[in-house]
Amino acid sequence: MNCIDNYKDLCADIDVHKCIIEDIENELIQLQKLLLRGPKEITGIDYSREPGSGQVIHISMDRILDRMNRIGVRLEVEKKILESKFETRKKIDEVLKGLTGLDAKVAYMRDIQERSLQEISDELGYSYNWISKISSRIGKNKAKHI
Repeated sequence: MNCIDNYKDLCADIDVHKCIIEDIENELIQLQKLLLRGPKEITGIDYSREPGSGQVIHISMDRILDRMNRIGVRLEVEKKILESKFETRKKIDEVLKGLTGLDAKVAYMRDIQERSLQEISDELGYSYNWISKISSRIGKNKAKHI
């Protein structure tokens, strides 16, 4: 089992879902602006016609409202997924923080918290040289199997 890589993948998933939620919220804002302007200025491109024909089509209010409802549902789903991923990360954090042994603590602080060896040595109360030896001993590959 590759614990640290899985944890980092989870963190990347969280970042992706944050971006998706931000994009959906921005689309909702744009659709709300279209509704406020009224039907005169609501236009779109008709791709079924020849390019350059200059023909513009209007987007009806019911189509905008339908789109807003659909992406509103998607927004709620994405928020629930993100909340679940946050909860999972919190549980994993608690387990990883509870690891015993100096090797596990150094690997956690170095690979998950991305701390420098100096910061680790200061917090754990060991010399920099000792933490550096431990870090070298466990290496990246061994730390993946915590």
